[in-house]
Amino acid sequence: MRTDTVKLSRSPILGTNRGHTLLGYELCFAGDQTTSDNVANEVISRSLLTLGLGRIVGDARAFIRFEKEMVFDKSVLLLPAESVVMQLGPDCWRDTDIKELLPVCRDYRRDGYRMALDEFTLDTDIERLGPLLDLVSFVKMHLAEETEEHREQIAKILGPHFVHVIATQVNDETERDIARSAGVQYVQGYYFAKPSIVQGRDLPGFKVSYMSLLRASQNDEIDFRELADIIKHDVALSYKLLRYVNSSAVGLRGEVESVTQALALMGINQIRRWAIAATVTGLVGDRPDELARLCVVRARFCEAVADRKRPTMSHDSFTVGMFSLLDVMLGQPMEEALIDVPMSERARTALLTGEGPMAEINRLAIAYEQGEWEIVERICNQNGWDQDELLADYIDALEWSRGFFSGGEQDPA
Repeated sequence: MRTDTVKLSRSPILGTNRGHTLLGYELCFAGDQTTSDNVANEVISRSLLTLGLGRIVGDARAFIRFEKEMVFDKSVLLLPAESVVMQLGPDCWRDTDIKELLPVCRDYRRDGYRMALDEFTLDTDIERLGPLLDLVSFVKMHLAEETEEHREQIAKILGPHFVHVIATQVNDETERDIARSAGVQYVQGYYFAKPSIVQGRDLPGFKVSYMSLLRASQNDEIDFRELADIIKHDVALSYKLLRYVNSSAVGLRGEVESVTQALALMGINQIRRWAIAATVTGLVGDRPDELARLCVVRARFCEAVADRKRPTMSHDSFTVGMFSLLDVMLGQPMEEALIDVPMSERARTALLTGEGPMAEINRLAIAYEQGEWEIVERICNQNGWDQDELLADYIDALEWSRGFFSGGEQDPA
């Protein structure tokens, strides 16, 4: 196995507004190099420039941590200003002479780059940092480490500098609510992917059509007339199908304008995959769209890994990845959430028990998305899998998922 493998994960930054608007993703990198400077150089030279920033974050912004050396040697200029937010670590904004840093940041600002102060705390010397705060767009704070008194003063202290606050390490809805009550505009973390069980909750009526679609598409013999009727009677499903079939993810020539035509042009396996993905995105409801994106990325990643390593499990692995957050979406225990969902018994077992090869692949997908590299290494070493191939699978999954979410809203901040 190669020793210069670079690992990449991305962490979503969402608005605290009702729409949970996507601001961007922090890109987190790790490598086998022994120094942070080597890792940083690898980020620029190999990861972002070789893989393509657009393939990783689409049209969203990429928040990337730059240490002092890279800020001063202008390495960031290799990346497009409109797509990048420079995160300045404490070695920049806290440990560097502010008079030395200001001219460099003014140059970046003039060139169109946005900046964020990472690991910011309210006990910082605000008077000293005032000129720098006037240049940056964001400050990132771990609110759990701030006193309640400090949290109440966020707007008073930072408001005059017109910076947006991003609360980091927000891992449950309680922490999200604390950030919202403090007037914080954005949160970073996987709070939205944690189950919140509501006893006695029934499936909302508008979601029943999605389960009908799922059942009709997963039959051994698909009745195309029945399937078309289900889709035609739901405006959202019709729109999703036509948007998908006309996207780059499918790659057809010419525009498809009817549901019947779309189904005729898609293969059975493609119809089944689309139906699963459409069902999951429809079940999200008032939760962040990022929840559905996670499912689609997991599904594609699981399918790709299984396709190469365990080909007979590729479709079921797609299903496991796609429904791995169904309990979160429905607010039900997984046992209840899966009752009416048609799938193979081995896929159901993987979701309910977390055991077996398909569950292991899904665990790999979760570890990859959250940057749990020790788990990635352990699974890869146990199975003899190449981590460079996994990186390619992950980037492909990120890119492929955009076929289901093209035209989504992005925060203009």
